[in-house]
Amino acid sequence: MAISTHTVSIAGTWTKADLINQWEDAFEWLEWHGDTKTGLIIGISTFTGGDYREGTSDADHYDVFAKSTSGIGTGASFSVDLSNGGINHVRVNRPGYGYTGGEEITIDGADIDRTSGVGDISFKVAIASTITNAVSYAITATDYFVLSGTDRNGVVSGKATSITIKEGDTLKFDNNMSNSSYRLNIVWNCDEQSGTSVGSTNRVFNVYGQNAIYNTGEMFWTPVSGQAGTYLVRDDNGNEGISGVGTITVLPASPSDVTALGYGSTTTFYAKNTTNAYPYGVLRHVIAENKKFGDTYRGFSFRDTTNIVFSVGSAFSPHKPWDSDHGSSANGGSQYPERMAGNSFLDTYLQPQSTQASLTNSSHYQYTQNGYTDGTRFQTGGNTTEQLDLNIYRSSLDPKFVVMSYKAPTVSSTKLRENTFDTIIFHNFTNDNLWDNDDLFLGGYTQIIPSADYTNDNLPSLEFRTSLTGNHDDGNNRYPSKRMAEFGYEGIKLSGTDPYYVQQYCSYYIQPTNNSAGGSTPMTFDHGRVYYRNASDDPERSWGGTSQQESGNQYDKIGAGADFNAVVKGIPLNGNLIPVPYYIPDDFVIINFHYSNPNTNISQGDTITISGSEVYTVITGSYNQDTHTRGILFCARST
Repeated sequence: MAISTHTVSIAGTWTKADLINQWEDAFEWLEWHGDTKTGLIIGISTFTGGDYREGTSDADHYDVFAKSTSGIGTGASFSVDLSNGGINHVRVNRPGYGYTGGEEITIDGADIDRTSGVGDISFKVAIASTITNAVSYAITATDYFVLSGTDRNGVVSGKATSITIKEGDTLKFDNNMSNSSYRLNIVWNCDEQSGTSVGSTNRVFNVYGQNAIYNTGEMFWTPVSGQAGTYLVRDDNGNEGISGVGTITVLPASPSDVTALGYGSTTTFYAKNTTNAYPYGVLRHVIAENKKFGDTYRGFSFRDTTNIVFSVGSAFSPHKPWDSDHGSSANGGSQYPERMAGNSFLDTYLQPQSTQASLTNSSHYQYTQNGYTDGTRFQTGGNTTEQLDLNIYRSSLDPKFVVMSYKAPTVSSTKLRENTFDTIIFHNFTNDNLWDNDDLFLGGYTQIIPSADYTNDNLPSLEFRTSLTGNHDDGNNRYPSKRMAEFGYEGIKLSGTDPYYVQQYCSYYIQPTNNSAGGSTPMTFDHGRVYYRNASDDPERSWGGTSQQESGNQYDKIGAGADFNAVVKGIPLNGNLIPVPYYIPDDFVIINFHYSNPNTNISQGDTITISGSEVYTVITGSYNQDTHTRGILFCARST
């Protein structure tokens, strides 16, 4: 059966942002974008429990899932760190979806300290939301924490006064006090945060301008759905004590006024940023429905207009910090923004809530070796003033199987690689014999890479390069994402204190057996070979025996009945992976060819006719052009 094809083009001059939009449009055609998700957790408002245990050691637990919830949300996890036998911070890691503001979540103390144990922790969650019928209020601090302004109840006046607002209201503070020792902060009002100093353990996570300085400082807060409760307005050093500053009471918004923000759609990326210096888009790729790790999050980021680098993970946190100084580290928040989420060394490189996981400023991406400039990058060609096509070839036998390839059709060429660039297959399959998506997520891809130039391409081959490791330290080949399903094929090497050194990918080479490297260099021994016999014009393979001349030939021949130069089907995704996790559908093939004329130009999109009812379209290939044009092509069936 014929495949289906589609092309997403960028005409004329294009930028990195255009490349992100091009991929977004490609996945829309493929219907790979997941549906819209709402009810993402962006923070927590209070917590109780986690009681002290003598002898409890300090530890960070990055990816603690819920033991129970009062609602129907799913998929969220939390980072909990212990200090001096108690709970120091609780932050959001995986945002999950389907939660409602104020929903109460409990996490199991046994998941935090497995030795002596701490008690269960319960907290209410705040979700990404917009709230209508909200009001803005302004408060000014003068003299020695004297507050004046308005709130929901009318006039605010005096020291140690009360302020009342609703979720969704915006509260602005101006610090007009005359002493540089006096700063303004909004902190949680709970026993665990009642010390005299203000810091990351008690600042409210989504306040902009925390620790506002005297005379010029401004501080803004818009509580979101789920942040109803009581808070304190105070300085950073305990001046006047806890009771000497002010109290904020946040009332819950009316449910009819709350709209949970949606992320992604069936036509758009789950998250996208095209204004950043390194624009990105994140695909929520549903691999296995209703599985714990059935969604794969694929990040696409362009460091320049030539090379795309990938990130991958089992979750993604799209939230941005409210305050770069305090918002990223405050208790209850989600720390660094726009990042892959999950557990350290299992889903992300190092600490999952740090800059290493962020798509906007991280240099640690998927499968890149020695930086993104290594050959494992995915190349566009960089012809920014020429049309760039992202060609899509979709199997009719398995519609989940898709090959994608870049071509600059207006760039002149004398051979395929001069205007056809990288070809890629994102893994999109389940394999119940090897893994369960309740335990592992599928995150790899396979590139099909033609051999580089070796004197007129006289060593043609196709490399099927399959990535295995997920995100990792690209400079040292360490700290891979071991929860990725394909990591099971990885060879690892322990070295000192570093947990793992890895190869990152596995390559499988295929060469055409009818090519003898220009008649001078033999085939390489470690490459896969395409079976080939042709009695009519191949003396090296069909002539031998007697020296008696027959019909002008010096040797006996193997008969033409032994000829085999067929289209090769049943291609393993990578022949060096055992067992093979997936076989390429038979509407994608390898064709071994040999033309007697030299310098024949073959391009992506050319067709090869086997018979009137069997026609193939060239996607990529490798061939030499010296005395003949001969090599190997990866093709898709068009008829």
